[in-house]
Amino acid sequence: MKANKKTNKAPKKRANLHLEHKPSDETDVLISAVNDLDLGWKADVCKYTKSHANYGSHCDKPIVLAQVSDVDDDNTQIDEDQPTSNKKEFGVPGDKDFAAS
Repeated sequence: MKANKKTNKAPKKRANLHLEHKPSDETDVLISAVNDLDLGWKADVCKYTKSHANYGSHCDKPIVLAQVSDVDDDNTQIDEDQPTSNKKEFGVPGDKDFAAS
């Protein structure tokens, strides 16, 4: 007699609920309920319908990242007379690129 063994395999098709989200009045009520509670976290206000009073003003703005160049520095040759990296130091006080991000 063979025993039925359960395997803990991952599902073959994964869903990205963030990308599949469609704003609705029902989700507005749920988001408001979660955010009104003291759970230690808040639901994303960008998931509200755009007509909702609490819809985030930042949600429609383009995302600005702190990346300063598109060049991949991994394949460059190292010259002993020059610094090993030409990347900018992260978080330097007064850096206009850092402040803009």
